[in-house]
Amino acid sequence: MENKLHIRIAGALFILAMVCYMAGNALLASPYSKISIAMGGILQIANSLSVIAIAALLYPTLATQSKAGASAYLALRITEGILLMAGTVFLLLPHDTMLSSAIDTEIFTIIAKKLNYLMYQTGMIALGFGGIICCSILFKAVLLPRWLSLWGIIGYALLVVGCVAELIGYPYGIALAVPGGLFELVSGMWMLLKGFRNPKNQVTLS
Repeated sequence: MENKLHIRIAGALFILAMVCYMAGNALLASPYSKISIAMGGILQIANSLSVIAIAALLYPTLATQSKAGASAYLALRITEGILLMAGTVFLLLPHDTMLSSAIDTEIFTIIAKKLNYLMYQTGMIALGFGGIICCSILFKAVLLPRWLSLWGIIGYALLVVGCVAELIGYPYGIALAVPGGLFELVSGMWMLLKGFRNPKNQVTLS
């Protein structure tokens, strides 16, 4: 199982998604031109498509251990991807010439940023719950080293806590997202270079 190409591609996408999001976010946060805005939007959408592709690529392997868990992970990552894409659209709308001329640009930008913020935090909550499910399967089947899967479970749990804290007014989301972000980087590199181990424990096929 460790040599399957789709696992290695999923690992590469973990890294690619992170790079696309960070670069796209930087371009949209400080737009220099229409080209930088367009590139930022494209990179953000690429991130959204990548997170969905990750779950789709991992689904066959996870489903051999838990069909319900694999389906839940796929559904939650699709939800994440859609929410992040919606957030990107909200950020791009104030730059639309026709809309900005018909609506107060400053107010429109503030509303767009707040909607993007809401979409992002909600999307990260979906990622957090999906990640916990995925890492639980990986942990029980020992598809990754257990220390790495446990790191993922803890990291994604902290991500959920941080996002909920942000939504109720406590600015701890970035700090609490760091362990999960580092897990995705390390696990992505692991899958890219080594793939998955052969499963040692059958979880459930329900």
